[in-house]
Amino acid sequence: PEAPAEPAPEAPAEPAREAPAEPAPEAPAADNSAVIGLLNSAITLLNADASANAGSIVTILNTAVTSLGGNESVAGLLNSAITLLNADAAANASSVVTILSSALAQLQ
Repeated sequence: PEAPAEPAPEAPAEPAREAPAEPAPEAPAADNSAVIGLLNSAITLLNADASANAGSIVTILNTAVTSLGGNESVAGLLNSAITLLNADAAANASSVVTILSSALAQLQ
C-alpha cells in the first residue's frame, strides 16, 4: 500500500513546474521599473546641472545598463548617452535627455 503513495507526490510536481513559468515574464517588468527610476533620476540631474552631476549620471546610467539584462537596444542608447556625457556633459545635456527619453519610451 505504501508504493502507490509515492507516485502521487510526483503528479503534483508537474503543475508546480508550470507555476514558475508564469512569474518569469513579470521579472523583466520589475527590472524595467528599477531602470525607469534610474533614468528619471539621471534626467533630473541633467536638468539641474549636467556638468556638476556628470559623474553621478554616468554611474546611474552604468547601473541601468547592468540592470537591463538582455535589452541591447536600450543598452545601446544608454551607452551612447554615457559617451556624450564623457565627451562634454554641458554641451551634450539636451541630446542626452533626448536619448534617455527614447530609452524610457522603449521600457514602458
